[in-house]
Amino acid sequence: MFEDDKSNSLQKLDYAIKNKLADEAILPFLKIINNTDFFYTTSSCYGRITIDKSDLTINKKTHVWIAKYHKCIKDAELSDALNEQPTRVELRGINIDKNKSHSAASCGVLNPLRNKESPDVVWVRNLPFIMHVCAKDIDSAEKLLKLTKTQGLKRCGIMQLKPRIFVELRGEDVVEIPAKYKNEFLININETEKITEILNHSFLKNKERLEKLFREFEIIF
Repeated sequence: MFEDDKSNSLQKLDYAIKNKLADEAILPFLKIINNTDFFYTTSSCYGRITIDKSDLTINKKTHVWIAKYHKCIKDAELSDALNEQPTRVELRGINIDKNKSHSAASCGVLNPLRNKESPDVVWVRNLPFIMHVCAKDIDSAEKLLKLTKTQGLKRCGIMQLKPRIFVELRGEDVVEIPAKYKNEFLININETEKITEILNHSFLKNKERLEKLFREFEIIF
């Protein structure tokens, strides 16, 4: 069963890669995991800087992506997004859903913006890497989690035991800033350079943690 599921998942990943639907930055790390006999990946994200809006309940039905970037951003990109005039579409990423193996979702301007009079909160965030990994057995899952603990990753854990063993790997570097509420700025829109600097620092720290994790992963597995 494990081998068949792995083969099916890797076929979906190959499709995403061939159709340029995958987040290219995460692919080397997926290859390392999938080349082992003990694991395969089902969904992943390298980490991203996002600007999004929702009402106070943060309901999926009311949530709207304004912009997403799988890279460090420029201050002008942040300013444009906060003024809800994003100017460019960025890379594509693999959708994070352990029930949909390597499904793809484009990154950038994803949805029409809702009525500006609505009582929304606009958030500026840096979100860390996340991977859903299926383990061949519980011993392999525990060994992987021991590795994450040595790397100081506290948000990783076993998410499912049956019918497949799923481990979630998640980074630590999170920034979440409420930038607007009811269409009024909560920050000085003319001085966003420091926010950009904080976001980019967190994004690069996430990259550093991910690379360090996989250097150790290759030694152990």
